[in-house]
Amino acid sequence: MKLAGVTILYYPDEDIFKRIDSYRPYLNRLIIIDNSDVPNPEMYLKFQKDKNILIIQNLKNEGIANRLN
Repeated sequence: MKLAGVTILYYPDEDIFKRIDSYRPYLNRLIIIDNSDVPNPEMYLKFQKDKNILIIQNLKNEGIANRLN
């Protein structure tokens, strides 16, 4: 069975990497949607090597419901 997950962020704190790493091994694909108004280059650098993680940066807060749809 293959599993995918979606994580929606809004100005994530520094512990976000630890939390993502805690469930990342259980997923075949992870989509991270960043609704923050400013770019987060640290997140891109951390996850850029993982082909199974897709990062979408909105640069605006569209809310959780809009992004999950």
